[in-house]
Amino acid sequence: MMKKRILSTVLTLALLISVAAIGAVPAAATVIAPKADLVFVVDTTGSMAGAMANLRNNIGAFVSELEASEMGIVIRLGLIEYKDVSPVSEGGDGPSGKTVVHEYNGSTWMDVDGFRAVLGSLIAIGGNDEPETAIDALGFLVNDNGIDPPIIWADGAYRFAFLLTDASNKVYNQWGYTSMSEIANDLAEQNICTSVIGPALADYVLLTEATGGTLASLNSNFSGALGALVDNIVEVIFTWTVEFVDWDGTSIDVQEIKDGLAAVEPAEPTRDGWVFAGWDVPFDNVTGDLTVTAQYDPTISGLAAMACVEKLSGNKNNLTITVSEQWTDGSVVPVTETFAIDNNAAATYSVGPYKVYVDTKGNTQIRECYIVE
Repeated sequence: MMKKRILSTVLTLALLISVAAIGAVPAAATVIAPKADLVFVVDTTGSMAGAMANLRNNIGAFVSELEASEMGIVIRLGLIEYKDVSPVSEGGDGPSGKTVVHEYNGSTWMDVDGFRAVLGSLIAIGGNDEPETAIDALGFLVNDNGIDPPIIWADGAYRFAFLLTDASNKVYNQWGYTSMSEIANDLAEQNICTSVIGPALADYVLLTEATGGTLASLNSNFSGALGALVDNIVEVIFTWTVEFVDWDGTSIDVQEIKDGLAAVEPAEPTRDGWVFAGWDVPFDNVTGDLTVTAQYDPTISGLAAMACVEKLSGNKNNLTITVSEQWTDGSVVPVTETFAIDNNAAATYSVGPYKVYVDTKGNTQIRECYIVE
């Protein structure tokens, strides 16, 4: 589900960067307002000026359509810029001032106007050679390191990060990471789905695969309308986890189901001494994460027969036979029938669904009593 979510969103963002015209977006009906935190990690070296302008010009339309539609996705935007950082030992000035977590009105999170204003203030300059220090910038997503205020993801929000670059990556960073795989693991552990809009280099492929993101070219020209892409985003955001579990909590099946659709019933589970009776909740219209538990009816685990004779006048008696059904849920259900008999009667009697042989001896005595079938 994570990879699908990022795929839809990264295509949208690639469209924002490369396509100037935005089409109308049809409304999507829903009653849920999910939250999505989007952080743009932007390479602001000289060659990125055009991409930054396209992002600034189109981010408003993108977010406005999501927020204004009936689905009502609540979006917060963050912005981290980075350039080429080199260690002092190599003649550089270290990370200070080169990688910046931008704030607007005292917060690292901003609305569209704030994002546009901050992005517009950035200058694409420098970086005439490669590589650049993407790892240093990505580290701010998972380390606060005294940032005031730090990047604090909203509770329950979908977490997206988008690395925009046209350059390769160098390992040097202030966090102590020794490879792209190390920062990718930290991002994945914190459920930060990270996509790259840039060159298809090994480090970026690794990053997207490890975090469930995807990779798209910075210069891609997607012909689909923004409305269709927004629909795709909604579709993957409103994808719910349905887990079928057995009576003891053992997982039977886990499915990812799109909003409003039905889960697929798995094969009927079995339980010794019980009969499967269905599921505890319906799953034909899934609108949220759902746990569906198997239900069972007990079966008969044992039978016992007993009889007694009530003396009447003359040679007539009443014979009462009880068959006790012992069920797997611990209950005992009696099945009882009474018959008029003569003294010293021996016969097979129908007691509910059972055949019981009883042999009486004299007035009220029982010689034999057992279930025949």
